[in-house]
Amino acid sequence: MSILLHEDPSPAQSQGHQFLAAGLISCLASASIGTVLGFSAILLPQLESEKVVLANSSEASWIASLSNIGQLLGALLTGWVANQFGRKRAIMLLCLPLAFGWTIVGLSRGSVHWICIGRVCQGIGIMSSVTQVYLIEIADVNNRSLFGASGALSVSAGITFVYILGAICHWTCVCGVCGGLVILVFLSMLGLPETPNWLALQGQKEKAKEVLEWLHGKGNSNIQSELEALQPNASESLLDEEQPSIGSRNEPNKLWREFKKPEGHRPFLLLICIFFLQQSTGSFAVIFYAVTIFQDIGVASNPYLAAILTGCIRLLGTLLGTLLAKRYSGKWLMFTSALVMALGMFLLGLNILGIEKMTTPEANFLTINTLHENHLNVTFDAETPTQGLFDDSSQNGSILSEERIKWLTKLLLVLPIVEIVLYMLAFGVGVGTVPWLLLGELCPGSIKGLTSGLTVFVAYGTIFVVVKLFPSMISVLGQPYTYWVFGMICLVTALFTVGFVPDTKGRTFQQIEAQFRDPISEAFESTQGSEQMASNRNVSSM
Repeated sequence: MSILLHEDPSPAQSQGHQFLAAGLISCLASASIGTVLGFSAILLPQLESEKVVLANSSEASWIASLSNIGQLLGALLTGWVANQFGRKRAIMLLCLPLAFGWTIVGLSRGSVHWICIGRVCQGIGIMSSVTQVYLIEIADVNNRSLFGASGALSVSAGITFVYILGAICHWTCVCGVCGGLVILVFLSMLGLPETPNWLALQGQKEKAKEVLEWLHGKGNSNIQSELEALQPNASESLLDEEQPSIGSRNEPNKLWREFKKPEGHRPFLLLICIFFLQQSTGSFAVIFYAVTIFQDIGVASNPYLAAILTGCIRLLGTLLGTLLAKRYSGKWLMFTSALVMALGMFLLGLNILGIEKMTTPEANFLTINTLHENHLNVTFDAETPTQGLFDDSSQNGSILSEERIKWLTKLLLVLPIVEIVLYMLAFGVGVGTVPWLLLGELCPGSIKGLTSGLTVFVAYGTIFVVVKLFPSMISVLGQPYTYWVFGMICLVTALFTVGFVPDTKGRTFQQIEAQFRDPISEAFESTQGSEQMASNRNVSSM
């Protein structure tokens, strides 16, 4: 089956194998996703300094957003491959275009056309949906939230990692390091098993049992019950007929019948809405243009340092979200997260609006020299009168001392960083973590590969639109109103979460499916079931 499964570990050793598998997938595969997402933030400033592209140009926006076009194609491919050939093979297959993309960009010698082709290949190789499904399906009920959230944590780590590399290395060196990471992903997958859920769907009960024993411990008394819990999904997908071979003509019809069931299409439509709102909050605009955003705000002394700080804060937020998901409801983590994100965006817009107002001649408040000394990127018309604004001999005299003006301008530089940090921290705690956990939980196993691929297709399509339009929004609406738009979307996300997102904590896949099949009757039963499971865990820990 796989290299690691040929071992015969003791029960004590095998208890940790689900953590070993999750660690490899999270630390390598999910981190490789983050490197692609964060790459444009360090690539574009270096290309601008090399006079390859102009800041805020159409070429720059295409380089930043084209990976999302590849992700659209990759999402559709991933869903089909994961359903037909398994989650493990899908991850290994996606390593090929991802490694190819890093190679093309690294050898492009600054050619915009080759960089764009490489970015598309990188996007095709991004394996977000299938890695998340793999993490969820190898975990037991008690660790499912932790494993599901760990994927988002490692994506944040990958983003921060590429920010740091970009601050100290040329972008071609970054391509080499990230391409090497993809090779490690491929090699690590050779030693990991297929998920028991997919094996059960293929009627391979003995292999599914073997994998469960390897993941959760050979002496684990819950193995048989876990195996039996997987069988209804498999039997439903076969519709009491003999299982067809992979690629059978009847397969599309069977998938369609599964999708038409309430527990098939309802969670899928819900996931579409969740991911559309998640990606519309603007988080990836901040990630893709991190260095440029801080340059525009005025942090011109070391925008890379500010971007690294943002990545570290996002990583910290995702770490908190991962730990909190183990203890608290994902639904309320997502709600609180969206509210705090809205606060951060509204404050950022107000802050930038204040800077713009205070640096106009009518404000009689700041001098151009003071702004330039403190690295505020503010321009005036050639005819703007600047003499006498702070001249003690003027009629009104100076409003503020020079020292206080310098202190105020430094404060105005710090506040945007604080507000973006608040926004990214909150994103990692809930909005950036919980949807990926739900992606592996909500849809039935028989169509999970397909629905997760389609959901990620919509997600990356939304990212493409947001990232591509972000520079235009800044130009047309201005920075304050652009960030206020994102703030309003964060508020909508919070309200939608309260009204429609289910609480899946401590519930089995069968209970989640039953909730969508009959939401009213399941509400009472699931509450009782969750209380009973909590009681059982307390008893077992005594």
